[in-house]
Amino acid sequence: MFHHQATAVKKQTVLGVVMPDPCSIDAQPNVQTPGDVTFLCLNGIIATLSQDDIHVANLFSSLAKSVAFNAHLCYLSRQFMDLEAYGNSNWATMRRTYFSSPWSFISVSSAAFVIALTLIQTVMALSSYLKGIPAR
Repeated sequence: MFHHQATAVKKQTVLGVVMPDPCSIDAQPNVQTPGDVTFLCLNGIIATLSQDDIHVANLFSSLAKSVAFNAHLCYLSRQFMDLEAYGNSNWATMRRTYFSSPWSFISVSSAAFVIALTLIQTVMALSSYLKGIPAR
């Protein structure tokens, strides 16, 4: 699993290798299989003194079980709160809803363009109507 996620990554911290997202409740360790350990060794991220990759994978899994993380008590708690506030904001909801794919962006842009043309047509119609009324 890990070697598919980290093909472009050459270096990571130990916490990033052991537990990818400590804030999630059901976070699984990145290193779960012997193939993951082999990938990390080949890319110079970890060095094993053991010949058994299964033992190293089990070691990472047991390390992940011992990781305790409280987002409200760590030094990044302010950033977590800001990130959560942004994720719940109207702008973030609008981005997820209307700008998540190119097609939705094109449809919202087209709708805005049609509304702008309708407003221009309304202004032009009113101005021509008002010019046709004689002054008293």
